[in-house]
This record gives sequence, C-alpha cells and structure tokens, in this order.
Amino acid sequence: MERDTAPRAAVRPDAAWRKAAGGDVAEDRRGADDRRMRQAPGMEERPGRTRERSAEPGPSPAATSHEAAAGTTGTAGTAGTAPKVPRRTREAAPAAAAAPAPRGDGPVQPGHGAGRQAGTRGLLLAAVAFGALLNPLNSSMIAVALPAIARDFRVPIGRLTWVIAAFYLASAVGQPVMGKVADLAGRRRIFFAGLALVALASAVAPLAPTLGALVAARVLQALGSSSLYPAGMAAVRDAFTGRTGQALGILAVFASTSAALGPSLGGFLVQAGGWQALFYVNFVPVALSMVLASRAFPAGPGGAGSSGGRSPRPAAPTGRPGGLRELGRRLDLPGMALFAGTVAFGLAALLSLSEPQPAWWTMPVAVLLAVALARWEGRVKAAGWEPFLDLEMLRRDRARTAVYGAWILSNLAFYTVFFGMPAYFEEVRHLDPRESGLMMLSVAGFSSVASPLVGRWVDRAGHRPALWAAGLSLLAGALALLAVGPGAPLAVLFVVLAFLGASNGVNNLALQAALYRFVPREETGAASGLYMTCRYVGSILSSSLLGLVLSGPLNAAMLRELAVALLVPALGLLAFVRWIPARPAPVASR
Repeated sequence: MERDTAPRAAVRPDAAWRKAAGGDVAEDRRGADDRRMRQAPGMEERPGRTRERSAEPGPSPAATSHEAAAGTTGTAGTAGTAPKVPRRTREAAPAAAAAPAPRGDGPVQPGHGAGRQAGTRGLLLAAVAFGALLNPLNSSMIAVALPAIARDFRVPIGRLTWVIAAFYLASAVGQPVMGKVADLAGRRRIFFAGLALVALASAVAPLAPTLGALVAARVLQALGSSSLYPAGMAAVRDAFTGRTGQALGILAVFASTSAALGPSLGGFLVQAGGWQALFYVNFVPVALSMVLASRAFPAGPGGAGSSGGRSPRPAAPTGRPGGLRELGRRLDLPGMALFAGTVAFGLAALLSLSEPQPAWWTMPVAVLLAVALARWEGRVKAAGWEPFLDLEMLRRDRARTAVYGAWILSNLAFYTVFFGMPAYFEEVRHLDPRESGLMMLSVAGFSSVASPLVGRWVDRAGHRPALWAAGLSLLAGALALLAVGPGAPLAVLFVVLAFLGASNGVNNLALQAALYRFVPREETGAASGLYMTCRYVGSILSSSLLGLVLSGPLNAAMLRELAVALLVPALGLLAFVRWIPARPAPVASR
C-alpha cells in the first residue's frame, strides 16, 4: 500500500513513458470502445457526466498529439465540451509530454520517430539526386552523338549546334522560372511535373522525323530537367536543417559525376543502340526519382517534413487574388522573353555567317531586342520588382561584372572543347563513339576533380592566384593544341585536354569564391542566379563558335582551328582577372 500512495513524481521518466504509451493508452482505447457501444444512435450520456466534462480543462496539445499518434480515439460530447481523458492518462501526461510524440503505426518506442525521419530524409535526398543529374547528364552525353545524328538526318554537323544551344537556352530561362514557380505553386507538384516532362521528351525525341522536331524535344527535356534542381534543392535545404552542407555535397557529387561521365556513358550507348539510346536511358533515373519522391517528397512549398507519403502537409493555396500578381512580380516574364529572343536571334546571326547567303536581318533584330531588354530591366528595377538580369548592379559593380565576364569566357572555352573535340576524334581520327567518350573523360573528369582540390588553396591564398593559374592553364592548353600536329598520339591529346578541363574547374571555384566576397549577404540569391545564367550564356556562345568551326571541311586542319578559337577566350579571361580585386571595396564606397 505504501507503494500505491507514493508520489507520482518519483516514477522514472522512461517508466512513465511506457505507462502512458502502453497500458494507459490501451486502457483508454478499451474505454472509448465501451463508450461507443453504449452510445447507440439517439442516446446521450447523462447530463451530469456532460457537465462534469465541460468543467474539465481540455488536454494539452502535446497529450492530444500523443494520443493521435498512438491510435486512440476520443468520443466527442456536446458542442463546446472536451473529450473525457481517463484519470491515469491525465496523471501520466506530464511525464509523457516531456518525450517527443511518436510517429507511425508500429510499436511506440523512444527514438522511433527520429529513425523514421532520418530514413525519409535519406529517401528524399536520393530522389532529388536522381532528378538533379538529368540536366548535366543530358547536356554532356549528346557531345559524342553529334556525328551520328548528322548522318541520320543528313545535315551538316555544323547545323547541330542548335541541338546544343536550344538545350542551354531553355535551361537558362527555365531554372529561375521553375524555382520561383515551385516556391509559389508547390515544390512537390513542380518536381513531379518536371519528371513527367523529361519522360515525355525522352519518349518523343528518338521518334523525331526532322531535326527541328529533335530540337523541340530537347527544349522540353531542358525545361523539365531545369525544374528538378531548384524544387529539389529547396526541399532538401528545409529537410536537412543543420546538415545542409553534407546534403548539398552529396548532390554536388551526383551532378559533377554525371557531367564527367556523360561523354563516356554516351559513347557506350551510341555504340550499342545508336543516338536514340541517349534518350531511352533517361527512363531509369526518372523512374527511380518518381518512386522515391512519391514516398518522401514533402507536399508543402516550404515544408520540410514528410510522413512517408501517407499524410503529406497540404500545399499553400495559390488561387488567392495576390498569387498571380506575386508570381508576375517575381518572375519578370517579359525580361525572360526578351533575353531568350536576344540570344536566339544573335545565335542565328552568328551561325548564318557560315552559309552562302547569311541572314543579315537577324543581327539588327538581336540588337533591337537587346536594347529593349536593357530598357525593360531598368524599369523593373526602378519599380522595386525582381529583374531577370540586374543590369544596374552590373553597371555600378565593376568587380562583380568582371567575375561574370570571366565565367562566360571560361565556359565558352570549355564547351568549345567539350563539343568540338568529339567531332574531331570521330570524323578526323576515326574513333568510334565509345573511344571518343573515353578521351573526353580527360576534359570533364579533370574539370570535376580540380574544384575540390584547390579549395584549401583558395581559402589560404585568396582567389587571385587560382584565377591566374586557371587562365594561364587555358592559354597553355590552347597553345599546346596549336603546336601538336594532326597526327599527335592520343596520349598527348589526353594530357592537353586535361589542362583545358582543369582550367574550367579551378575557374569555377575561384570565381565563386571571389563573387561571394564581393556580394552582400542579402544579394546572394540574385548573384548566384546571374552566375548560373552566365554559364549558360558561355555555353550558347560556344555553339555559335562551333558552328563556324564545323561548317568547313572536317579534316586535320580542324584541330588548329579549334586551338585558334580557344586563344580568344583565354586572353580575354586573363584580362578580366586583372579587374578582379583581391578583396572587396569598403562598404561605405558601395
């Protein structure tokens, strides 16, 4: 009897937890079942009991969530009354409320909810990783397939630059658009829509009857894959609170590895099943991402939690009157349209220079669109909205402008080599796509490996020594490519390509380090978005440069032409490095 009259506070917390989550909950469930059996339709509890319950305070939120997670059911009384809580459960509630509420339908044990959340986060990270690799994989695999596509469609290989440029142009516009749409319309919805669009484009592209239809399918593929990275990254950032760096590192490895292995994988696929196999292979990561995301991707636009797909958090409403106005304020659709038109007509003008009758009218149209873009973006900035291209920022911040210019030239050189050398290997050296892909592993592989290796160097010595080294490496690679003869051993070309690839990797890390030193914290998002846009601009310009190189006869002179084309961005990159200071200007001078 003494033990029965002992104070409840003397009970150990873990014992109280087991009591509240085990026997007491079971007793409460049996009591609730008995009350439901007694309360047949038309019958009510005694008024005295009802008045007694209405006088009792309602259960605390912690106790209510504990009962709901454990599977208990309460019997609602009359309006304004709280469900009856058994005395033993009320007494054990303080100890139970101190413990986290369990989740799931299995046995309630301490730490069970944390384990389930960790498993869900792992599934989410895998789903986003498989989705995020689709854009870099499809942008790099196509490099070794250009000669095969040209033969199938019976067109000069120089016209295939539209297959490359259309993908990058759609990605340049699609990523900022889809990122902001996902924040407003729901990340889960946009993520699944992107996967479906990639699957549709991958099914249609191999059946394309004309080159124009293939370019259209590549645009759909780019728009779909561009929505996966921003929507997935936002969900991962929220889910991995406190461990975002580790999660982003895993995603970066997936993206860089897929880009590096793209040419090699593409070579094997083209050799085994033709260029159509490059699109069919997308169904594997799309299916894996869909299955994993259906179980783990959170439903809310800003929600990090997920319940394994059984009871997702509802998405924020987007049908309110201010939704479309907010979407228009953040997207700057006219600015994006003017940017896309300027790039498209400018690219058409450059590519037409290699034709017998150049389309001279396209260049004035590109200039007019560029002027309209500058005027429009100035009006958007003055109105307090978010411009697609913050030209005012570029005008007043020379250091940041130099960073963006250097990044454009670095990508111009990199993608000229990335898409030009496979054509040389296959058409001039007569390598098959598999061997050509293995040779290109030197460019993409050293580009991916160089970034993490020079991180400590940049932290210790600053960004300028790394930028000078990257610029000189690009210049040395271009001069070496110009010096070696057309019959140079493949091993020598492999080493030269390694210099060119490493230059891009070092530039990527050093330029980002410089950018984030100059940019105020509140402008980091806009600066990062414009940095990605510059990457796409450089890749699109490389398409026009390749169009000029590949328009002539594909013979031994092609290697020398590629080397001369690389000298221009190499010298320009070194000029931009001179304008990038070692440390940011004082805040007062900004």
